[in-house]
Amino acid sequence: MLKLISILVAVDHQDFRLSTTDSQTAGSPERRKNSPERLKNSPERLKNSPERRKNSPERRTKKNMDLAENFKSLFEATNAVIGSELPITRWITMDIPGPTGALQAELTIATDPGRDFAVLCHPHPQYGGNMHDMVLDCIADVLLNTGISCLRFNFRGVGNSEGVSSGGAEEADDLLAVTTWLKAEHDPENLWLGGYSFGANMAWRTMSVIAPDRLLLVAPPVGLMEFAEQPLTMPVDIFTGDRDDYVDIDKLSSLAGARVRTIAGADHFFMGYHEQLRQSIRDALS
Repeated sequence: MLKLISILVAVDHQDFRLSTTDSQTAGSPERRKNSPERLKNSPERLKNSPERRKNSPERRTKKNMDLAENFKSLFEATNAVIGSELPITRWITMDIPGPTGALQAELTIATDPGRDFAVLCHPHPQYGGNMHDMVLDCIADVLLNTGISCLRFNFRGVGNSEGVSSGGAEEADDLLAVTTWLKAEHDPENLWLGGYSFGANMAWRTMSVIAPDRLLLVAPPVGLMEFAEQPLTMPVDIFTGDRDDYVDIDKLSSLAGARVRTIAGADHFFMGYHEQLRQSIRDALS
């Protein structure tokens, strides 16, 4: 997001405004309220004159062409700053049947998709967590660029998902319902499971039932929530900051077999460290 803001600021605004004449400048004499040219009843200002018809086909076509050209220029400028082409993805929104009603979900199809899918779980519902989360964005960015499509959803009681949040007691059932739907509808060749904070706990609690091919846990709140020891039958990667007050680094060792990657300086929210988190995930997948 910060990159995109920087890009928007850096790009010369002259390239992105619709064509105007000097006489249309807001502070010019021609635009003064009482100038002869702006008189209410002048022939040029008549409401029904052909030149002033707001919805004329010519005006609509010109506007659409300008917007298309502006978008193309912005896209090219963004690529130039980032240094690579932006992924072209496809979003599908849906409701998935859950234990207490419909669960709001969003499936993002990767740029060069195979049959690999990942289900991503958001942070704590009772503290503002939802599927549109910047840390989940980091996970999704890396996975989508490796050809893995990503399914996000809101736990019960969050956004447009029906039901009431249980604070973690029953949300694992929501995750089971979502993965069951995904397996039935898309028959993934490889199923990945990822989660951030509360979502990491939900992923850990259900992994023996879901049996994912790989597990990605970001900032699992070990010490605050139960992470019962269990045998690992798939690769498990954990990403955490060394300034995270919600993760007991020492207790991560109890998750035998998991590979832990620590990001220096990052706290639980990874503010200012999103690119480092992305790179850490890339390194783990390489």
